[in-house]
Amino acid sequence: MRRGMTIAELMVALFIMTTAMVAIVQLLAAAAGQRRTVEERRIALAEVANAAERVATLSWEETSPEKLATWKPSAEFTAALPQATCAAEVTEESGPPATRRIRLSVTWANAVGQTREPVTIALWKFKEEQP
Repeated sequence: MRRGMTIAELMVALFIMTTAMVAIVQLLAAAAGQRRTVEERRIALAEVANAAERVATLSWEETSPEKLATWKPSAEFTAALPQATCAAEVTEESGPPATRRIRLSVTWANAVGQTREPVTIALWKFKEEQP
């Protein structure tokens, strides 16, 4: 009866353990990257939703293309995604009643510089008709 392990058996066991550890580390790195991406998207979505709520409370005159072109993100958003850009696009819709389509979007790049799919929301503002 033989006791102990040979060097070859130890090398095979060490190789299998090393391979498993490398696979686990890669899996954890991929999961961390996905978590970061989801968090960035959540932050961008919250910023766009907050901006849409603010725009919805504005009067007709305050939603002109010239006034909304200066949409600035919040300080918390800028701290979380400093490379992000916010854009507001206002288009006049045809037909009565007078309507403006307001499209708010946030674009950003990840840590490696790849542009992420923008977060966008659209809302419509109707001009109140005077009786």
